[in-house]
Amino acid sequence: MDELCRLVTAGDVAGAIAAGEQLEFHLALNDLSAPPPTSSSASSNTQTTSSSGTTPEFYTVLQLFHLINGDAAGARSVAKRSQSIVQTSADAATPAALELTAVTSLAERLAARDLPAAHRLMAAHAWSAPVVATLIDALRAAERERTLALLAAAYENISIDRVAAMLGMVDLDEVAAKVLERGWKAEDGGRWLVPPSNAEQVGGAVAQCGAAPGENINSGLSQLASLARMVVHLEFV
Repeated sequence: MDELCRLVTAGDVAGAIAAGEQLEFHLALNDLSAPPPTSSSASSNTQTTSSSGTTPEFYTVLQLFHLINGDAAGARSVAKRSQSIVQTSADAATPAALELTAVTSLAERLAARDLPAAHRLMAAHAWSAPVVATLIDALRAAERERTLALLAAAYENISIDRVAAMLGMVDLDEVAAKVLERGWKAEDGGRWLVPPSNAEQVGGAVAQCGAAPGENINSGLSQLASLARMVVHLEFV
């Protein structure tokens, strides 16, 4: 597990996923070649591990690797493979199994692109330290960067309140500082934000027509392209 987390810390999330799934495969092979457990040992093992020797902690971390990598489908696959771990009532009540369930719920919200709910769950749950808590921090940062990229691709301008909700942030000054340092511009006293790719043309259009920033929209093929990109990401990411 330490090696997997080291790979993520070094920025090699894909490598960590590959190493984790290879470990899972080898554990499954070892289980096939192992002698069948006695009834007493089998009962004991089901409280903390699956038949392949993997644990709730392992599947929690592996799901988070996929989520950090932006792979909701991969996280769902891990969740399905982990179901046997929490099938017994004894195991379902352990802190590790409850945390696995929480991460699975988080993955479902991210797959549905319910970003406000996902950020609320990340903030509300008491994640175990240091590994899971650190991975949640990395996931939060990765999701915020992906969200800002999606918003910049889909909107000419957007209210700061909407951006704050999508990023899971409460302090509007902090939101403004975050986007301004990435090249966004503020309009209408900071109530509306303009992504960097649209900042100049939107400012000119608003000045010419006298419309409020929130009233300015794309037109024609440009609007359709932006909406198509956003729909594809929100529906299938």
